[in-house]
Amino acid sequence: MRRFLIVLITTLAIYSCDNNIADLGQNLIYTDTYMEVERYDLDETYIVRLDSFPTSTLSTLTMGRIDDPTTGETKATPYFQLYINSWDATLNPTAIQAQYDSLTLNFTYESKLAGDTTALQTFRVYRLTDYPTIDLDDPYQYNTDSLPYAPDSLLGQKSFYMQHDLMEPFENSDVEGPYIRLSEEAGERLGRELFTRMQYRDPVWGISGSGSTTGDNTSTDVDIYKFMRWFKGLVIVPDDGNNFLAAIGSSSSQLFLRCHYHIGEEKHHFDMYAMGGSESGSFYTFTNVKHDPIDTWKTDGRPLRFTDTIPFVRTEQAVIQGLSGYMLRIKLPYIADANGYRTIVKAEIEMKTDYVENSNYPQASQLGVYVMDTQGNIDYVLSDMTGENPIYGYFSQDPEDASQYRYTIDITDYYITMVESLVAPLNQSLELIIGLPGTLFYNNIDKTRIINGVNSQSFQRAVFSELPTLNIYYTEYK
Repeated sequence: MRRFLIVLITTLAIYSCDNNIADLGQNLIYTDTYMEVERYDLDETYIVRLDSFPTSTLSTLTMGRIDDPTTGETKATPYFQLYINSWDATLNPTAIQAQYDSLTLNFTYESKLAGDTTALQTFRVYRLTDYPTIDLDDPYQYNTDSLPYAPDSLLGQKSFYMQHDLMEPFENSDVEGPYIRLSEEAGERLGRELFTRMQYRDPVWGISGSGSTTGDNTSTDVDIYKFMRWFKGLVIVPDDGNNFLAAIGSSSSQLFLRCHYHIGEEKHHFDMYAMGGSESGSFYTFTNVKHDPIDTWKTDGRPLRFTDTIPFVRTEQAVIQGLSGYMLRIKLPYIADANGYRTIVKAEIEMKTDYVENSNYPQASQLGVYVMDTQGNIDYVLSDMTGENPIYGYFSQDPEDASQYRYTIDITDYYITMVESLVAPLNQSLELIIGLPGTLFYNNIDKTRIINGVNSQSFQRAVFSELPTLNIYYTEYK
């Protein structure tokens, strides 16, 4: 009852003043209560790195390379497998006048993740020499996974200005979007081989049915993995001189290999589709992400692992960033109400950030908050008292100083539960991980929870040059 009256009085007081937090409690009248705020520098703040995260079963793949002076080099290389689900009815054994034209890799440019759109970016396509092995206990492919390919067997390459209006469609193609013509010697051989295998109904396609000897494309059974086991797949390798990261669509309608041919004056094609997005086989399509950090973010001369920490007080700088995986680990002070006449009404983390407008590196609009367990593992996504609404850090401009920007994280429910419970917890260590928003899933092999979300598909980031603070607002009464 006492807390109810205090909250009611406080609420009336808040509505009696303006939106300036500094004014809270100043207009309280006809009551003996007032409000104060205490601020604590969170000097136990550390830089950590999410060094393993899933990159398969996502709606996009990432390709490119970027050299970021704040964190270092990040290189994203997409791997994908292909399938086909029917014969090409036009290209059949009786189509003796059919002539092969070319082979193209068509993709959909979804968005810029980071980098320079005014410089040419070069990408090369190679055929894989192996395909992923799927573990049913953990079927995901991760940023650390890769597959072998023959670097001396280049299929094709192309340079782009990574701008939507400059991404030209293939000539006489019904597909809008960019393409890479696989016109190198190995690409030309592969295109002609696929053309011949389709025309004469080779069993490597995994298709059976009446279309095996006629022009009919009807099939009674398709084993999409048979073609994958023969073909292996493709990889798009960014040039070491690139300075751009792009998101490309991973679904079958957005990423495919197209074999072009003609019969007389009529142009035709058949497609081999990526096993991407949320479709069958999407565990086989993923992005490998390699990060080579600057010396600031290394420990023992190597990139950080999740179990490593770098103290903020040592570097006087911290960063949260997607793909490279940087996050903050923050230990909160355990401040219980020693004063029986004082009650916490609000607790928030404030993080002043170094914001550069129109930067090639996008500012994170929200931050995700995760609670750590006593073993130093991620336990759960922080939410409000209902357990249904995740808590985020929100980016905003300081209303009193337009040159200052910050993130604020309202942790009131969590903090009050932890420090004002009737029985104090045996472990009074309150530790949070602050990174990009995401969800958690349980890894059956490592027996840990893995973050899956914005970090896997974005280069969003936030840079900090000041320690975060914990702001606790109290009401007191006589």
